[in-house]
Amino acid sequence: MFEDPKYLNDTFQVIRTPNPNKTYDYFLKNCQFEYSTIFRGGAYLTYSSVQKFAQLRAFANGMQDEDFYKRYLSKQKLEDNAIFDKTLGYVGNSRRAKGFMRPLWQIMSPASKIVNSMIGTLTKTQTDISADPIDALSKSKIEDAKLDLWVTSQNIDILKKAHQVVGLDMQTPDFIPENQEELELYNDMGGFKPAFARVMEKLITHTTDISEWKVIEDRLYRDIIALNVMGVREYYDPEVGKYRSRVVDPARAGCQYSEYNDCRSSEWAYEFRDESISTILQYFPDKTEEDLQALAFMFCGYMGNPQQSEWKNYTGKDVNGFRKFDFFKVPVMDCCWIDNEDEKFVEQKTKYRSKIFRVDYTEKIDENYGKKEKFSRKRFVYNATWIIGTNDIYNWGKANDQMGETRLPYHFYVGDGKSIIEQLIPLFHNFQVLWLKYLNALALSVNSGYWIDADMLANVAIGGDTGNKEDDKETALRRFMDTGIGFYSRISSTGTQTLQNMPLNEFKGGMGQIFVDIMAAFQFNMKMVESITGINPIMLGSTPNPNAPVGTTEMAVSAVSSILKPLLDGYMSVKLGMAKNICRLIHICIHAYHFSRKQYAMVVGEFDIEVLMEANRDMTEYAIRLDVRPGELEKQQMIQEIQKAISVDRDGNTNGLTGLEALILIRRLESGIPMSQIELEFEYRRRRNIREAQKIARDNSQQQNDLMQQSAIQAAQLKEEEARKKHERDMELQKLKNEGLLQATALQECARKEKESATESIKSETNKIIAQIKADAQKNTDSVKSETAKEIEDKKQAKLAEKQDE
Repeated sequence: MFEDPKYLNDTFQVIRTPNPNKTYDYFLKNCQFEYSTIFRGGAYLTYSSVQKFAQLRAFANGMQDEDFYKRYLSKQKLEDNAIFDKTLGYVGNSRRAKGFMRPLWQIMSPASKIVNSMIGTLTKTQTDISADPIDALSKSKIEDAKLDLWVTSQNIDILKKAHQVVGLDMQTPDFIPENQEELELYNDMGGFKPAFARVMEKLITHTTDISEWKVIEDRLYRDIIALNVMGVREYYDPEVGKYRSRVVDPARAGCQYSEYNDCRSSEWAYEFRDESISTILQYFPDKTEEDLQALAFMFCGYMGNPQQSEWKNYTGKDVNGFRKFDFFKVPVMDCCWIDNEDEKFVEQKTKYRSKIFRVDYTEKIDENYGKKEKFSRKRFVYNATWIIGTNDIYNWGKANDQMGETRLPYHFYVGDGKSIIEQLIPLFHNFQVLWLKYLNALALSVNSGYWIDADMLANVAIGGDTGNKEDDKETALRRFMDTGIGFYSRISSTGTQTLQNMPLNEFKGGMGQIFVDIMAAFQFNMKMVESITGINPIMLGSTPNPNAPVGTTEMAVSAVSSILKPLLDGYMSVKLGMAKNICRLIHICIHAYHFSRKQYAMVVGEFDIEVLMEANRDMTEYAIRLDVRPGELEKQQMIQEIQKAISVDRDGNTNGLTGLEALILIRRLESGIPMSQIELEFEYRRRRNIREAQKIARDNSQQQNDLMQQSAIQAAQLKEEEARKKHERDMELQKLKNEGLLQATALQECARKEKESATESIKSETNKIIAQIKADAQKNTDSVKSETAKEIEDKKQAKLAEKQDE
């Protein structure tokens, strides 16, 4: 941050005027006022606090200055010993504490682990932006949709029949509430949210996506942990035709003091940037070479620019015709503030009525002619970019992207008291000093070994040898070192007996008690870290105590969320302020810039953009809120409900969900979809499937009933047919019987006559036969009699002959 001492007095005052015709001097003076106020301690982030931000960030990253500990641990001054590398040559100096120990001076700090653990815990709570229309027209549309769905659900059968009468198919609603409670639940889950509100939510979410909000979120949390401040700003990107958000460095930006942590009442804000001379020239094409050289020379030695002593090497142009000082950095200050602007009207009374018409603000009104001036006051944001230390400003004027509530483009959150890192700095010092003491104790510690009495070794004889005593000493010592077995003699070289001393005596080395003390101090410091931050060892990745109850561990983990809640609230307030501004800016963009409208249409489609623009014509207002995404407990409960919904009963039917739908819901749940949408989709799918299953069951039942009725009708028809056929058959038989009786009677008569005729014929024939038989019989009888008489005669003749012969 460039400091110009001539602005540290109080001669620069804020300028506010309702005159809409604001001059160049108005913008310049307000920029100088903000700059002067910052260095005089009038901003929310005082200049003295900004000066220590670099130190706080160094501690948060575990990169604090090593020389501090060298000076602290040594009573003498530091000495610089040059260090040479065989390949690179001179690479620096050791900055060693003269006369002090020689440990490795690198910083050993748990800060990074603590910060990363806190960020990991904070980022588990994810939020989604919701846009709810709150204007009267939108609310009436929502109420109409609720009433329409309720009427449809209560009269669906009648409506279906009415559609069938006219030959139309009725489209059944996706969700049919069974009672008023389900209707209100459906409304709470956003079931009746208008299409334009859903489009706005998509576009706000798209803005966070193209702004890489994950990176912004990480940087915001790091700033609030280290500096107790965080900030973002939205800006228009002309290359893509869309609005984006970016992190604002609290060390280079700030705002007016506010009684609120989220700075909602601040009416001016600022940000310091470094611009190159080549960029400045784009805004001041009329500046001469002398002006540009003077501007570059003014900031020699600042922001990485060469020193003034080297200026002669950068004057003029190079062989290619380019300025040698184009890369010089120039400090600029982006300023914005809120001021009033009046619109002037004249009310003129006539004979019948009063007329009101707008006039120029500078026009003088003569009230003698029945005219009376009136004013309408509005608040607007004004901005300008000032080249510090000069009278040059650019991009000055009223901000174009304004509609509805007036808001600054910056969103800050300033926590109360010291930041967490600032509270932990004494403990970080303790950690480093203890670490250096540990390394020193380790370097100065003595290894375990033996005290050796060389004279006693002279008494040791090997295998009865009485050779050189020095060789005997060496051999005995080597044997002890190699095998651990030592021999000694009670008779000394003088012939006297010695019983008190041993030739070898073991002693223990190491760091001793100082190691125990250092470890105890480390444990004490960790307890202090937990006491200050609430981050317990479990959250830092330590293994939980196996003897501790599970409930105690869970309480320790859940307590962290309560301690970090102020940081989370600050982050959500910043994100909410950004979302509100983005909602307003998107509406302005799609109406004012054709290119932006085309770019946003590529995200949601032309039809949705038209829906959004049509909603804006009705003066739609949105209530922007943040919906917290489901936590692990909510996810597990939702997964259990999903598992219940896919369970199969003994008849093979599920409770409303298929396996594929369950996988889709779980995948959407893990992707961070808002729980309200998951619940709505879950209930919609479950009830739809149940409704379809019930419809299929009803259709099957109806088909079975139809089949049964058809079978009964067919059976009745068959029975009737059989009865008919039987009747016809009986009638035919009766007819046949009747015809048969007549025929039988005729036949009988014929038969009687034929019988009588036959009888007469038979009798006649019989009589003839009898007569013939009688005649034949008489004839035979006569023949027989004749023959018999002849035979008798013959026999008589024979007998007579015999007698005669005799």
